[in-house]
Amino acid sequence: QSMRITVTLPRLFAGESLGGYEPQDFERLSMAEQLCARLSFIEERARALSNVPYDSNNGVPANVHADARRLADRAYHALVKLAAGDVVAAAWIAVDVGQKMGNITATLAVAKALDLTVTIKKPKSAGGKATAERNKKEAEDNQDIAAEHWLELAKAGRPERDRAEIIAQRMNRKANTVRGWIKKAGLR
Repeated sequence: QSMRITVTLPRLFAGESLGGYEPQDFERLSMAEQLCARLSFIEERARALSNVPYDSNNGVPANVHADARRLADRAYHALVKLAAGDVVAAAWIAVDVGQKMGNITATLAVAKALDLTVTIKKPKSAGGKATAERNKKEAEDNQDIAAEHWLELAKAGRPERDRAEIIAQRMNRKANTVRGWIKKAGLR
């Protein structure tokens, strides 16, 4: 009977030093049993990672799947040596297992850092461009509206010195802003 456990990548190898045991339970094990527990833990987690299908959207670099498969195979090989009573060979293989696990952890950390950089910078850039476009369109629309009001007030015979103030009140803007729009429209 097995139980399915979902673990996030940063937590995948967490607890490796205790082989998944509670500290007090791990301390009661012999050195060979501790090594076996650690190797079993690593082999199980690495095998689970290697069995996840590659998906470019899940944040796991493609080479990590192959590295995890090699890690699981090396951990299993060390367990076989340990079961056969060859503790020295198992310990030497365990050193290689530790290096391979360190490589995977480093690759995942770098990939996560690169992913975070992209995630953080992309929305700011896209948002800034969208805001700039929206502001530009709004300014153009305001300039056109102010020009229409200017011409309407000119037809009504209002003097130039009063027009900007009247338009500013209608549009809920400052008179200097309206004067700038009128100047850009070429009406003054």
